[in-house]
Amino acid sequence: KGGEKMDSKEKLKFKDMGEVKATVEALKGQVTEEDYELLQYFFGLLDNRAISEVVMLKGEEVKIDKFLVPIIVDLNNRGYQTLASCSGLQEEHPQERFKPESGYLSIAFDKELLDYLQSNLNDPIIEVREGEAYLNPSVSIRVNSKDDDVLKEKWLLIWDVLKSR
Repeated sequence: KGGEKMDSKEKLKFKDMGEVKATVEALKGQVTEEDYELLQYFFGLLDNRAISEVVMLKGEEVKIDKFLVPIIVDLNNRGYQTLASCSGLQEEHPQERFKPESGYLSIAFDKELLDYLQSNLNDPIIEVREGEAYLNPSVSIRVNSKDDDVLKEKWLLIWDVLKSR
């Protein structure tokens, strides 16, 4: 808000990701490079720095963490609209300032999908809930682990459950 201090009850509201990007860009000269990078990270604008692969999804080039590539490609081919993901694998994020604490996958919101996953992913480290990804309602799947072997096992479990739907 034009230089005024924001009331604690006010929330930032954006119409689309273009508006988010413009807001963060406008702050670039007003903050340190480190803080600018933090803002990009916080608002989901920081380029994927993981060991990743560029794939074509619905005519668009998308950079995806390497372990998740076959899962994301398959899910999109099956009609799921994936919105955001992070493998969470430490081996795929070796030099990152913002090391992941978990892995996540966001799929365009579908109440039946949410109910199905909540019923079929009964695992204490897998959290399935309604969420938001890049200002879009989503089904959010989070794997709460920093152990690469555990993450790989859980991602394959999630993929199997999604394939069997």
